[in-house]
Amino acid sequence: MADGRRNSAFMVGFVVSTELEASRFYAADMISKEADPFLAAVENTPTPMLITNPQFSDNPIVFANKAFLLLTGYSTDEVIGQNCRFLQGSGTNPEDVIAIKTAIAAGTSIDIDILNYKKSGEAFWNRLHISPVRSSDGVIQHFVSTQLDVTLELKRLVELQQERDTLSSETRRHQNYLDYIVNAANIGYWTRDLKTGSVTGSAECRRIFGFREDEHINFDQILELIALEDRMSVIQQTEAAFLTGEPYSMEYRIVNRAGQTIWVETRAKALLGDNPTLLGVMLDVTERKQTEADKALVTREISHRFKNSMAMVQSIANQTLRNANSSEQASQLFNERLHALAQAHDMLLQDDWGGATITQIANTALAPFNRTFGNRIRMSGPSLFVSDRVTVSLSLGLYELTTNAVKYGALSNEHGSIDFSWDIVDDQGEKKFQMRWLETNGPSVTRPSRRGFGQRLIRLVLAEELKARCDIDFDPTGLKINVLAPITADVFPGFDHRMSAGPTIT
Repeated sequence: MADGRRNSAFMVGFVVSTELEASRFYAADMISKEADPFLAAVENTPTPMLITNPQFSDNPIVFANKAFLLLTGYSTDEVIGQNCRFLQGSGTNPEDVIAIKTAIAAGTSIDIDILNYKKSGEAFWNRLHISPVRSSDGVIQHFVSTQLDVTLELKRLVELQQERDTLSSETRRHQNYLDYIVNAANIGYWTRDLKTGSVTGSAECRRIFGFREDEHINFDQILELIALEDRMSVIQQTEAAFLTGEPYSMEYRIVNRAGQTIWVETRAKALLGDNPTLLGVMLDVTERKQTEADKALVTREISHRFKNSMAMVQSIANQTLRNANSSEQASQLFNERLHALAQAHDMLLQDDWGGATITQIANTALAPFNRTFGNRIRMSGPSLFVSDRVTVSLSLGLYELTTNAVKYGALSNEHGSIDFSWDIVDDQGEKKFQMRWLETNGPSVTRPSRRGFGQRLIRLVLAEELKARCDIDFDPTGLKINVLAPITADVFPGFDHRMSAGPTIT
């Protein structure tokens, strides 16, 4: 009986001037059927609802329940017969409108959030659902739509998104700060998953080990690159960290994929729980380790040189006191010899204790005498660099020989002279170093009853340090010293073996 009444609405028996009037008549006919439980339920549901009739050309509204009228502020007369587009406004997204039209034309359901406007002009976000209602033969009779004001919900979602964006921005900003600090300090950071063995590493960590940026890393790969001597210590430390949760700090060596040995300092702590993870930072301390090694080397070298210097001073003191005739003479000789030693040390300091050339040694040792004796002291030879030990001993030896020449030898009269020369010579096909000291035109020379300090120095530096053969000839016409030594790297550092040899020794 109810279906008969509904169908009668399509067969309107009186003339209407417009479709609007027809749709309103249709709506009035629906509303008049108060006994229909479906319509009563729809009318009184708290969910805003509309029913439209697509059999009219503009698919007008033929039913609007109380909740819809309350939501939008419109009256029944203002709504019935209208197309739903009256809810749209300047802020409505045209793409949303097209999506709705497309669904209606296709006779399909649609769910969409669209910006609509109330009668007051207030905008609200409408969560719209539209579904077609078909007859038993599949023909669409109506479209039923529900509306839900989700303005506050979407506003909250927008606020949450803004908060999330702000937090993300702050996180990125702080991450950028952290990355800058970490990169500026050359600090690498890493994690190790205990269960999977997977390792993540920052760019600095990957640089140290030699891993590519996109390369997957596991702990076994890390262990393979740790120096064998340090590997067990690393394993023990990491295992203890996972057992106790206590942080640890250690230094160890890495031989990376490029074959470079790198010292690293690592500090790490295990984060225990369902997924135990080791979190750590790593710092390349190779330069610091090298500095420490250099410092230790310098300390040992200073200690060694200090002992040598003290031994030299002690030797000077013993020889001076043994041969001096009086305390005044001993004091004078000792001061002169200490001054010569100081000059030799000053010369070494100019080259950072690396040594000096024989020309530099001779000029420094003979400088006090050249001012007095001028061209009576002659020297010649190529530029040959000798070690620091030879520099000190040879400097003192030349000073003593010249001092003796002033007192007793060629420089003790008005006509004598000294020729000091050195060269590279050929000794049976082998290059050797030759050094000569010749005194001429001085008083007649006799062998001294005991060996003086100068002779001892010459024999010490030449026999022991130069590994040389030393011939001292007290010829009556003048003292003659001839030295022949092999060329070794410790005595002649940096010697150029391409240097041509001088005369051949016969």
